[in-house]
Amino acid sequence: MKNKPNKSRWVQILILLVALLLLALNYIGESPLHWGNINTLQDHFDRHGPAFDAMDAEDYARQAHAFYLNREQHQVKTDTDGTVRIYDATTNAFGAYNADGTTRTYFKPSNGQAYFDRQPGHKGE
Repeated sequence: MKNKPNKSRWVQILILLVALLLLALNYIGESPLHWGNINTLQDHFDRHGPAFDAMDAEDYARQAHAFYLNREQHQVKTDTDGTVRIYDATTNAFGAYNADGTTRTYFKPSNGQAYFDRQPGHKGE
C-alpha cells in the first residue's frame, strides 16, 4: 500500500514558503547599511566622505548610522513627517534621517549651528 501525502504537511510547507517569499520581498531594496536610498550613497560619499575620513561608501554609511544611534548625545529636531535631523556642534556633523531611521544625508555644513537652527522640526525627539 502506498503512503498518501499528508495534506497538512503540504500546507505547512506552503505556509513556510510564502513566509520566506514575503521576507525576501520585504528585504529587496532595503540597504543593509541603513542608507535610505542606496542609489545616492556613492554620490554622498564622494562629496562628504572625506570630511569624516571615511575609507569607502560603506564606512561613511556606518558612521552616519552610528551618529543616528547616538543622537541622544547631540541636538535633535524632528519634523512633522518624521524626519530626524541631528547636529553635533563639537564636530560640526549634521545628519538627516527618514522616519524609519535610514540616512538621507550626513555632512559638515559650512555654517554649522546656523544651518541646523534653520532646519524645520521641533527640538527633542
